[in-house]
Amino acid sequence: MRVRLVIRNLSVLVAVVTLIFSFSPMLAAQQTNWLNTLNNEATATDSIGIRGYSEHLIKLLPLGAVKPTYVNSFSDRLSKAEELARQGKRPLISEETIAEAFDDLMQQTAAPSSFQTNIAEVEKSRRAFAKELPAIISENRNGKYCYPDEAIWVMEMLIENVESHPPQPLHSGPEVSGYTPPVRNHLMQYFYSHSPKEVAHVLDKLAEKLGI
Repeated sequence: MRVRLVIRNLSVLVAVVTLIFSFSPMLAAQQTNWLNTLNNEATATDSIGIRGYSEHLIKLLPLGAVKPTYVNSFSDRLSKAEELARQGKRPLISEETIAEAFDDLMQQTAAPSSFQTNIAEVEKSRRAFAKELPAIISENRNGKYCYPDEAIWVMEMLIENVESHPPQPLHSGPEVSGYTPPVRNHLMQYFYSHSPKEVAHVLDKLAEKLGI
């Protein structure tokens, strides 16, 4: 089985949008508006605005059945890390660290050994959105380093686009309708078959790997 990262057209890149928005011009326009909204959120400079932006990004991840209190806690951690990074009070996150964090997440969740990435694919994931999301993608400002919120966005893009060929069989579980990218499908199966506490432990490890 061979794995590659596919940087799709904008109409099929985003997680939930992949399943919904590609079916009509009107919905495709809504997707563009959604991306514009996310980019606008990234321009926030106040604590409340950054907190909302961070939570929005966290909720893009396949979280399984984790409790809302955990989502709030994770969002708090991410937004605080984002603020400190913007103030130059904490290190940025390297592309290499993001690649390692993704591979570690796959290992933690017993994914097929072929679900792996590398620095080159992380770079592609950033560049694919550099024009559409200039407030999120900071490559032109930070080179091979990312702000914490940007790192979560890139992680989401890896989850959406690391694909196995031939495709893995899909699982008809919660939140699955139609086509689900293989890595997202794997994580959803894993997270919905484990307790909220176990899922929180995996996500905590991911945050720890990213230094959040």
